[in-house]
Amino acid sequence: MLRYGIVIAVLCSCASARANEPAKIDFNRQVQPILSGHCYKCHGPDDKSRQASLRLDRRESVTAEAESGALPIVPGKPAESELVLRIRATDGDMQMPPAAANKPLSDAQKQILEQWIAEGAEYEAHWAFVPPRQAPLPAVKQTEWPKNAIDYFILARLEAEGLTPSPEADRHTLARRAALDLVGLPPTPEETDAFVADTSPDAFERYVDRLLASPSYGERWARHWLDLARYADTNGYEKDRVRSMWPYRDWVIAALNADMPFDQFTIKQIAGDLLPHATLEDRIATGFHRNTMINEEGGVDPLEFRYHSMIDRVATTATTWLGLTMACAQCHTHKYDPIPHQDFYRMMAFLNNADELEMDVPKPDITARRAELQAQIDAAVADLKNQFPTEGDLRWHDAQPTRVESEAGSTVAIQEDGAVLISGANPESDVYTVTLESPAPRVSTIELMALTDASLGGNGPGRTPHGNFVVTEINVTAAPLDGSSPPREIKPTQAETDFAQDGFPAAHAIDGNPKTGWAIHGKDKWNVNRILTLGLEQPVDFAGGTCWTFRIAQQYGGHHTLGRFRIRLGEPLNDPRPIEQRRQEHLAHRFKEWVASEEARTGHWRLLKPLSATSEIPVLTILEDDSVLATADQSKSDTYHIRLACDLQGVTALRLEAMVDDRLPVRGPGRIYYEGPFGDFYLSTFAVQSGGQPAPFRSATHSFASGAFTAATAIDADPQTGWSINGAQGRSHSAVFVFEQPLNATGAIDLRMLFERYYAAGMGRFRIWATTDPVPAPARDLPIAVDERLLQAGAAPDPDRHPALLDHFLSVAPEMAAARAKIDALRAQMPAYPTTLVFAERPAHNPRATFVHPRGEYLQRGDAVTAEIPSLF
Repeated sequence: MLRYGIVIAVLCSCASARANEPAKIDFNRQVQPILSGHCYKCHGPDDKSRQASLRLDRRESVTAEAESGALPIVPGKPAESELVLRIRATDGDMQMPPAAANKPLSDAQKQILEQWIAEGAEYEAHWAFVPPRQAPLPAVKQTEWPKNAIDYFILARLEAEGLTPSPEADRHTLARRAALDLVGLPPTPEETDAFVADTSPDAFERYVDRLLASPSYGERWARHWLDLARYADTNGYEKDRVRSMWPYRDWVIAALNADMPFDQFTIKQIAGDLLPHATLEDRIATGFHRNTMINEEGGVDPLEFRYHSMIDRVATTATTWLGLTMACAQCHTHKYDPIPHQDFYRMMAFLNNADELEMDVPKPDITARRAELQAQIDAAVADLKNQFPTEGDLRWHDAQPTRVESEAGSTVAIQEDGAVLISGANPESDVYTVTLESPAPRVSTIELMALTDASLGGNGPGRTPHGNFVVTEINVTAAPLDGSSPPREIKPTQAETDFAQDGFPAAHAIDGNPKTGWAIHGKDKWNVNRILTLGLEQPVDFAGGTCWTFRIAQQYGGHHTLGRFRIRLGEPLNDPRPIEQRRQEHLAHRFKEWVASEEARTGHWRLLKPLSATSEIPVLTILEDDSVLATADQSKSDTYHIRLACDLQGVTALRLEAMVDDRLPVRGPGRIYYEGPFGDFYLSTFAVQSGGQPAPFRSATHSFASGAFTAATAIDADPQTGWSINGAQGRSHSAVFVFEQPLNATGAIDLRMLFERYYAAGMGRFRIWATTDPVPAPARDLPIAVDERLLQAGAAPDPDRHPALLDHFLSVAPEMAAARAKIDALRAQMPAYPTTLVFAERPAHNPRATFVHPRGEYLQRGDAVTAEIPSLF
């Protein structure tokens, strides 16, 4: 016991001796709380409240000359330090903290500061950033047991508790443990037996190597990384739609299985697209930061949602790679937080200059199948002209109606080409009675041609706002022109069409049921000419000609009535000429007819060159073909300002050409990429100034419109209405805007286009054309390149001399509907590549600015910042 007393005495004396020596000041534990509690309000990290440009949280600031010329701290010399002078002052003007702050320092606190300065005023890094030091290995009794450094600590604790290590596990247990740890699956009986039977010294190492080489290794450990990356196969939020992110998941698995170095693993995920000669895999890796949730809630502001995504990306980068949270710095600088408010947004600037794209991920098997199908499609398209039918067994007669009546009282006009145009009030339903006389001696077939017209909703051919109709029943009577016998009913027994709406086939127009009928809306082209062909039960063969009466009932309701139509009569023939000769002659004849018909509706347009193209948020780039491409961010209300060179006198109309582009969602021509229909646009306002004065429009037509969202609504002074092409994305479209008075000012035209919707709905690519035609040609569903070539075709066009025109004719000719259907079926089989979400750096000429957001609020924009790593590093 005495020896214990000696030990206690020694220890006490040692303690007493050390107590008489002042312990060294710990900055983080003793000084930092004093400075933050009493001084940082006026001399801390907040630059808005900082006084005298003095920061007591930075050593470089306190050891530099202050505004007064004094040195706040002279390390090792408290008597020469202004800080000591101020905290010891009793004069109210000199005293710090000032009396008004009501935070006086105690004598003990002043003593701590003085001693700290005397010891050199060393600042210590935040404890989280002090590098760990290797602790000495504890002494153990069983020195042969530890296999690595960690084992020493385990064994030391066991020995301190009087415990001994468990016996080494048997081989079956080792096999199971290693497999579960490395691949997450138990070994198979065969794998376990092979390991147990392997008595070589390196058996366990080789067993582990086999597990590491297993694909399951990457799958097992990728789960942990994917959690950090917040990987998900759906977008989140209330819609939670499916998205394609699995290529990124597979990239992580492959990277782990390939033992990719962590620096490369990091670089590729943060900036893989910026690597020289970046590969497809490098770009897929940038999906790390595309795993954020996507908000498709109605009315969401895309720029605000993007800001919140960037907040998540900064915070995730910090937790994943820096091992710390930065969330507090989003809103403010905390006195104990080593990450100031500004540093959060400087970090954001690193990530903020990327656009968010959906990228195809080509796969060899899909590429091969696509090439195979494309070859079949190309061959089928090239062979179309060889499949053009002969005139067949019919000669068609265009008959001029002698009388047309509307049962509902609609206005009827018989046109020069024999077509009938209906106008005036559009009734709920109607019945047209058409009388015509024909000298054709024998008729076995009748064609009802539904024709488009600019005066109709959506260009027709129907009278609904979207151009549809429903013909519920067609009744035919015929009588000899000489009146030698009374009229008799002619029964159609067969009905065919080049297109029918689902549930509204051609046969319903002759089935005797007034509740069924033929209609023409579908997934592709709506507002185009359509043909209904009726085969008669018996040919009509009055020798002196026939007086025909057609009763065309449209009883479906909902204003689904025909707007413009023509009737043709088919005379059966017996032609002895070779079939190929007949085919070529018939093709040339029909091509000539088509060119003549289309050329008559073609205007003379000149492409206008943009002098400038600007918008507040989207970036508008003028391309070499004088089109304008919109890229970068967009909002729910974007205005495009386009200045166009124009030396024409008397401009009567402008034509807006909305163009497809592979860079747009589903090829455009619109930029809608969330919430609304992808690839659509919503043109709310189309307005022009000439010579500094507004130039109002009188009317507008379009090649296609989604129901009531017509081009005319873009000039109605109501920003809530607008032109949309939903339902026909992936194709170019046009709209023609006719001025009230021709423009006489020359030099430049200023165009303003507003795209305003409850989602971002801008146009992606477009061109502007002008005409001085006294009666501008209306917009129509015809490629502008074809429109231009029609004017060059001449009066007697040869199909072989105009291959581009011939190709388009074959793509729209009713006779080729069956052949095109086969091609469409091939196109429908074309497999799409899988996609994934990636980052892509914005072009150097268009960087995205990053700003500090006080309180972390999107609507509060502070100073602009540039990309910098956190200042603590």
